[in-house]
Amino acid sequence: MINKISILLLILLLFIILNIYLKVQENMSMRSNYLNKKLNENGYKTDLNNYTILDKNNNIIKKYSSIYFNSNKSHYTAKNKPLTNQILMNNNIPTPKHVIITKLNKNSFQDATQYFPCVLKPVDGMQGKDVYTHIDKQEEFDKILNNLTNKYDKIMLENLVSGNNFRIFVFNNQVMDVIEREKPYIIGDGQKTVQELINDKNNILIEKNLFEVKYLDEKLIKSYGYDLNSVVKNGNKVFITNTVNFHNGANAKRIPLSNISKENLELFIKAHQLIGLECSGVDYMSDDLSISYYKNNGHIIEMNDMVDTKIHIDADEKGNSDLLFNNIVKSF
Repeated sequence: MINKISILLLILLLFIILNIYLKVQENMSMRSNYLNKKLNENGYKTDLNNYTILDKNNNIIKKYSSIYFNSNKSHYTAKNKPLTNQILMNNNIPTPKHVIITKLNKNSFQDATQYFPCVLKPVDGMQGKDVYTHIDKQEEFDKILNNLTNKYDKIMLENLVSGNNFRIFVFNNQVMDVIEREKPYIIGDGQKTVQELINDKNNILIEKNLFEVKYLDEKLIKSYGYDLNSVVKNGNKVFITNTVNFHNGANAKRIPLSNISKENLELFIKAHQLIGLECSGVDYMSDDLSISYYKNNGHIIEMNDMVDTKIHIDADEKGNSDLLFNNIVKSF
């Protein structure tokens, strides 16, 4: 009996370790199994000690600054969201105006109506955690700000930008792949409550090895006339969060590069170069990628240097998991 328990505990431990390992592997690096597989298929390989890509004769194709491709300077620039936004604004790249709030100056925002509707988020946050959007009332603003300043040293207040949410993968100064992150929703059946439908949705996501919807927006749900305990009318579509992030249950839909305007592609590459990155994930909002950013108020929301690849692998029900890595290999 003891041996059986020990074996079960060992299996559980291995499962936990494997899941941790797989989550670490989400970020693009020279250790990526997907990348190395495609490199090897095309006669290339990585040299982790020297951060280089080699051909079959061990000739250096390209040398990078780290296994994550980016230099320390560009890494810390990208992590510093206020600095990144300022660099983009100084170069006429549309990005939300922002203000930094700390415990020392938060009393200056007792009347923040001039910023509404707005977004509040941690300066060093990631994956949509503690990001609050569509704030349009002072009482709501104060409650959220107090919560955030108790958890973080610096909070970023941004003007709200509307539109669809996109992740653009840029590598070697080329756009490799573009994914639209679709806002999570439920559809009523006339029997189940909002919470029950959300639970059903999350169970399906977990079964598919995708991320569940963790950060709900009850204010958004109430705008449809429901609360978590309400039964949703049959066929009614209810969006359940404004935190539109792959790690918060957003559906990933690939956008063909041929459907994106030349001006937008050039914008993404310019932003990538201004931050000094070799590998970046550009978060962009726009109603339509086929229309140039200056014609439909498109904005770059954020630049990321630790770039998630799982969203590109899992897009469209994993219909073309190799596309990103095939494009990367072609760039050499």
